[in-house]
Amino acid sequence: MAAHLAKRSQVGGLMVLRRAFWVGFTLQLLAACSPPAPSSIQINDRLKNHAGGWTQADTFNEDVQEAARFAVQKHAVSTQSRLIYKDVLSAQTQIVAGQNFQMKVWVIERDLSRYAMVVVWRNLQNQYTLTQWNWTND
Repeated sequence: MAAHLAKRSQVGGLMVLRRAFWVGFTLQLLAACSPPAPSSIQINDRLKNHAGGWTQADTFNEDVQEAARFAVQKHAVSTQSRLIYKDVLSAQTQIVAGQNFQMKVWVIERDLSRYAMVVVWRNLQNQYTLTQWNWTND
């Protein structure tokens, strides 16, 4: 009986070793097939497109153009000046509780070309607010 139990424990031990081998082998295969871990630069690039990060925007994008026209109209009304919207020269967007548009706009004021850095916030109900207007020298 003791010989039978000894043989049974040897077989059980071999089964455990065999199972451990296959588990280890499978894990190595999975690791070899997995893509490499992203670098910190890749992670930072991905975060730019998420909440809080500023990303470059196409100046011809319909949302950018709408935000720029809103900013010019709002500033003209609040300062009681005549501004003619010409173009968006650069634009960035930021996802927040809604979306921020940071733009350099070109306007005409009293027959003079002028440039302003503006920030417009669009809330989740698509309502715009002009949050910043700064004239620039170029």
